[in-house]
Amino acid sequence: MGRSLSFLLAALAVSAAPRALSQVDPFMKPPTVTFAPDRTWPDNISTSDDTVKVWCYVEVDTLGNPVHVRIMKSNEKAFNRYALKLAKLYHFTPGESPTGQKIPVPVSISLFFYRPLRNMK
Repeated sequence: MGRSLSFLLAALAVSAAPRALSQVDPFMKPPTVTFAPDRTWPDNISTSDDTVKVWCYVEVDTLGNPVHVRIMKSNEKAFNRYALKLAKLYHFTPGESPTGQKIPVPVSISLFFYRPLRNMK
């Protein structure tokens, strides 16, 4: 009897554990971008690449603001600080649970920067 009770309690503990952030409810309404800043090539950063790609992890809070912004991946470290600054300027509609409650939701933002074409003579 004691053995089956401990198994039952262990099963209940596993089922009651909170879900990881990476698990998304398929019935949840995800956040949508309502404002995205202009991604211009900064003059004060020098690099030999003509294209820079930075992926940012962002949690969208219940007001649609980006919080806990960090770099996930970058092919040019010189752009990381600039990319974080841009990611914090985004604004979203908040995510909603299936019951219509506003909930914080993790998203990723892909920032691609392209060097302007040089004058060719």
